Amino acid sequence: MAILEAVLRQPWSHPSLLQAGVAIIGAIAIAFLYRFVWVPYRLPYKNFPGPPSESWAFGALPSVIKGDPGAVHGEWMKQYGFTMWYKGFLGAPRIWTADPGVIQYLLQHAYDYPKDEGTRGFLEQILGEGVLVAEGADHKRQRKIMNPSFAPNAIRDNHTPIFLDKAYELRDTFRRIVADAENSNGSGCDYLDVSYWIGKCTMDVIGLAGFDYEFNSLAVPDNELANAFHDLFSTNGAMSIMSILQFVIPATRFIPTRRMRTQKRSLAIQQKIGNALIQKKKEAVLSGNVEKEGKDLLSLIVRANMDPDLKASQRMSDNEVLGQITTFFLAGQETSSNALTWCLWQLAHNQAIQDKLRQELLSVSDEYPGMDTLNSLEYLDAVVHEILRLNAPVPSTRRDSTHEATIPLSNAVKGRDGKLIHEITIPKNSAILVSILNLNTTSELWGSDAECFRPERWIEGKEQMAAANSIPGVYGHMMTFLGGPRACIGFRFAVVEIKAILFVLIRGFYFDLPTPMVEIEKKTSQVQATYRLSAADFELFIRLVTRPFVKGEREKGPQMPLAVRTVS
Repeated sequence: MAILEAVLRQPWSHPSLLQAGVAIIGAIAIAFLYRFVWVPYRLPYKNFPGPPSESWAFGALPSVIKGDPGAVHGEWMKQYGFTMWYKGFLGAPRIWTADPGVIQYLLQHAYDYPKDEGTRGFLEQILGEGVLVAEGADHKRQRKIMNPSFAPNAIRDNHTPIFLDKAYELRDTFRRIVADAENSNGSGCDYLDVSYWIGKCTMDVIGLAGFDYEFNSLAVPDNELANAFHDLFSTNGAMSIMSILQFVIPATRFIPTRRMRTQKRSLAIQQKIGNALIQKKKEAVLSGNVEKEGKDLLSLIVRANMDPDLKASQRMSDNEVLGQITTFFLAGQETSSNALTWCLWQLAHNQAIQDKLRQELLSVSDEYPGMDTLNSLEYLDAVVHEILRLNAPVPSTRRDSTHEATIPLSNAVKGRDGKLIHEITIPKNSAILVSILNLNTTSELWGSDAECFRPERWIEGKEQMAAANSIPGVYGHMMTFLGGPRACIGFRFAVVEIKAILFVLIRGFYFDLPTPMVEIEKKTSQVQATYRLSAADFELFIRLVTRPFVKGEREKGPQMPLAVRTVS
């Protein structure tokens, strides 16, 4: 008691201070009750099932973060159904759905369900004002100008030769590496990180096809713009508390942290070179000399944007055009590199499939086949469909509702009260996680072998694929490239690029498991897990791509070692 009396006699125990303290505690208690009691109680979808929270601070997120992309949600999906809800950071409710009917509605009404503000703000910091960031009328305006640049004829005439040229350059690089290994050990290359070299190849492709810029990364390791892009994206890899504050609170970005200094320097280089490229392309259009006008994506966009018949209000600003360069690099390079890497891994594990694919590709007499020839190869098409189904680079995407809507479910779920639920009411300002990976691999739609790499499923006939036809994707009834007005604008570009590079590599090499054997883990980058723990409401962009890592060697970055030998 004597100690308590002594404490109470301290100056800070003045009644006004005590009242202030009580008021603060009361406010915290009210906020706590509002967040964790009142909000869940008022949710119109509170009867939907979902996993329990593991902590008051992070809800059910710890299990998601620790698991592989889609794995935890896949287990929950088996237990709770195609649509569920659970608590995230500080109890924030989130809807998760892999229901084709709900997703079709969200994609068809894409402008009513934009990316959340946090994600858009983060994207804009590093991508500028490109099509990936734009929403609503701005997105419609940009897509209208850009769509012709990604049309089949543009890919056929302008880009396919670039895909093949760079694929053969990659082939020659592999040949040198394999020849050196054979001279050393007499048995070929037993351990080659194919992801490293494929990344360089796809970087060179997007440089030339995207904006007529020669990275030449397969031959020259050092390039100013390539280094700027690398630094720009890698600065988002180890996010400290200050990094998170600078993302959430724009006013703190004036603080010169190492991350902000690197980002500022990288953006300055990207903007300097990007603006010079744009100016050069404008001058080519103004000159009226068709031969000077490039056929890369940026040249086509600049030309379309300068069309005299286009109203001034419908044109893109220079900053919007500049933003497309960074968007091309991130979206174009990453998607193709990721798919090709996982494809070689699957083929190394499935030699019969690899042999069958090689047999088809070697039957083509033309070493430089056009897009139409590549698309006519049935088994190659099936392999590419299957790898994009199983290895969607983006496991899920978040959308926020701008108004309340009641949406019918394709797959009814059993509510917490035991009754079947056939529709969901989503209030305004709700966070909705749209599954990509789980919808691509659910056995209810794809059969009992849904998680197996089996290209034949795309050839066997419509009956076997009937259930999957309900998926509202723009490519192959899968969610990899999404669907609706915000479907990936470059999906045809990516598919033909993947086919062209596979055409060259599989004709030229045998791919097998490496020696020594390693275990490959499919993981997201460190920034994704760290950032999600600190600000879970903004996790979905950070979980942008899934990459291969050698188990126990995470610190070395993405790797995909395979044994490679030359086809005689």
